[in-house]
Amino acid sequence: MNPLLRCSMALAVVASCFQGFSVTKPRPVNIVVVFIDDMGYGDLGCCGATGYKTPNLDRMASQGVRFTNFVSAQAVCSASRAGIMTGCYPNRVGISGALMPDSKIGLNPDEETIPEILKMQHYKSIAIGKWHLGCQKEFLPLQQGFDEYFGLPYSNDMWPVNYDGTPITRESKGRKFGYPQLPLIEGNEKIREIRTLEDQSELTTLYTDANPRESFLYYYRRNNLEGVRKGNWKLVFAHPGRTYHGFQPGKDGFPGGANENFNFEKGLYDLRRDPGEQYDVKEFYPEVVEELKKIATDAREDLGDDLTGNQGKNRRAAGKVQ
Repeated sequence: MNPLLRCSMALAVVASCFQGFSVTKPRPVNIVVVFIDDMGYGDLGCCGATGYKTPNLDRMASQGVRFTNFVSAQAVCSASRAGIMTGCYPNRVGISGALMPDSKIGLNPDEETIPEILKMQHYKSIAIGKWHLGCQKEFLPLQQGFDEYFGLPYSNDMWPVNYDGTPITRESKGRKFGYPQLPLIEGNEKIREIRTLEDQSELTTLYTDANPRESFLYYYRRNNLEGVRKGNWKLVFAHPGRTYHGFQPGKDGFPGGANENFNFEKGLYDLRRDPGEQYDVKEFYPEVVEELKKIATDAREDLGDDLTGNQGKNRRAAGKVQ
């Protein structure tokens, strides 16, 4: 099978625990489940595959616990996913075979799923890739315990396109003629349609680049919003801050000097090429500046900003002893 198709038919479940723990209580582990359709035992390098390499998965096998016996509830798309999500035989929860794009059923949201159980232990979770447990909004991952989702709601070959990339027409009498274009979904909303093989070739990159946090807010001191970032772009706002530039570094455990109130000027930086933030390019990319300013405006309304005198609407008080 084409490695692209195999990867794009995978469902990756990532769960991370964000609860604070004391030094005497071990922190719960992060959990990553990669569930791949049609992968055989010998398809990984650590299991003897030749002709291609799977170094990341091989490294996971060598550095962790490697199991050599695995059974799937059923050897088909939707049913196997119903089994791994619920721990039940799929026929117990009403799922069999592979659900079609026009299917009116899906995994019942009343069923208990892995992310719902993990959520009780303070985990946050995201599903990336092929879902295939119901394409209606009522059955999508956010209604099944996941905090975030990015992927296709069913198999990537369930679209009105032949395997050679040519459209399926009424004259060709293909069973997939009436299928819709593949919807790429983020959260509960379709953000794009996959229409060609070229579009499909982007899926692996889109999935592996998926980041639960699209933007990042640089707060410092009490509540100063000093900058915002999206992707490789960082917009720094004018602010007083700390710099070590021009001071000797620390020595023998003693800290070096610093200017705690250096006046930083507003600037836009491409962190991919300029991680040291030395070259301000805001004059060349005004549209990027406006996009990042919008993120900052929303952040100030939400969390406030002492630099602009905004208190914010959604800040909670810290705990306090009497």
